[in-house]
Formats: sequence, C-alpha cells, structure tokens
Amino acid sequence: MRDLFPVLETYEIWIYALLGLALLFYLRRLALAAREWRSAQFGFERIVAQRKISFALTLVVIFGLLMLAEFILVSFVAPAMPNQRILATPTLDLISTPTATLPVSGVGVTPTSESVQATPLAVTAEGCVPGSIEWIYPQNGDEIQGTVNLVFLVNVTNLGFYKYEYVQAGSTEWVTIAADDVPVASTPEPDAEPQHAWNTESLIPGDYQLRLVVTDNANNTFPACTIAIRIIGN
Repeated sequence: MRDLFPVLETYEIWIYALLGLALLFYLRRLALAAREWRSAQFGFERIVAQRKISFALTLVVIFGLLMLAEFILVSFVAPAMPNQRILATPTLDLISTPTATLPVSGVGVTPTSESVQATPLAVTAEGCVPGSIEWIYPQNGDEIQGTVNLVFLVNVTNLGFYKYEYVQAGSTEWVTIAADDVPVASTPEPDAEPQHAWNTESLIPGDYQLRLVVTDNANNTFPACTIAIRIIGN
C-alpha cells in the first residue's frame, strides 16, 4: 500500500481526468436511459430502460467514489505517512563539480586526497536542541567518506515520525536518506550494530548539509536540525 502513494501523487491529474471523463460518459448514459424510461410505452421497454438506468447509476457511483478516494489518499493520508524505505540510489548532481586547490609542492608529485586543500565550512548548526533533536555524528563541519553510521537523538513528546535528509551545497533539492517513527532517546553502544548507515561512495565529493526533520503526531513540524559536512573521496 505504501508503494501506491507515489503513483497516486505523480499521476494525480491524469487520474482525475480519466475518472472525470468516465463519470461524464456514464452520467450521459444515465440521462439517456432516464429519458428512454419516461418515453417508454410498453412494460418491456420500461424494464429494459430501468436496467440501463441501474447499470449507469452504479458506474456513476463507482467512479465518484474512486475520485473521492484519490482525493482523500493524496490530500490527507499520503502526507501523514512516513517513508521508511532507504533510498539506495539517490539522484546525483552530475553537472556541478567540487572545486579544490592543489598545493604546488614540487615537479612530478601526484596530489593525493590528503594534499587537497579546501576552504573551511562556514555554515553553523541550526535548529538543533541538545538531548531532544540533535546530531551526535557527524558533527557540524566534520569530513566523512565511504559508509558512515549516522548517530542522532530524536526524543520529543508525541513523536509522529522523523526523517533525515541531505542536500549538496548550492542545491535546494533535499534527498531523503530514511525515515522512522520510533524515538531515539540514547546513543548506541560502541560495539552495537549500525542502525542508520549511509553510503556516500556514489556522491560527488564536496560540501553537503544534513538535517533532521521531526514531526509530532498532530502533524506539527519542529525546526529542522541542520549541520554542514564535507564528503571526501577515497
């Protein structure tokens, strides 16, 4: 059922258009059948017309209910439903390329990832509440690479659900990593199995932002806890 919501949202206009055309078609059939029933002179003609009226009326009700169901699912159910699937292949920005400054250390020296100098991150953490909505790892300004285990706290009253997302510097398209509706009230033990692993190997190295978006069970959203990080290549 959860996989159906993106389809209903993506093709909402087409679904309304098709259901509307079908509804208009059978409303016309209903009107013609009613006219035929009123003008019928014999009992058999009235029976046939009555059957046509019943058939057309049934389909009018069905298509009307389908349009109502589409409206309720897209407008009320889907926005309140957290997406708990981890996005394995997020959309990559293949046009922009991170800029780095290579030090001139000598002729014939091949720069490595350690020798690439980059400007420090200037974005400060925003919207975070210690002990309630907070990033534990990574911290604001950290550099990460490969697969990392994200550690954070989501400990609010009447939690509805939360999600954690990333965005590349210069973009406004936030990409959801995963979501859940279970509070995270404490940090895991050092030897515990990673619960919020994030593979960054497919992302272009550069500056990114991470944020926690928390919503209570009344669908009120807390201020997003946002930090700046840098993803470096292997």
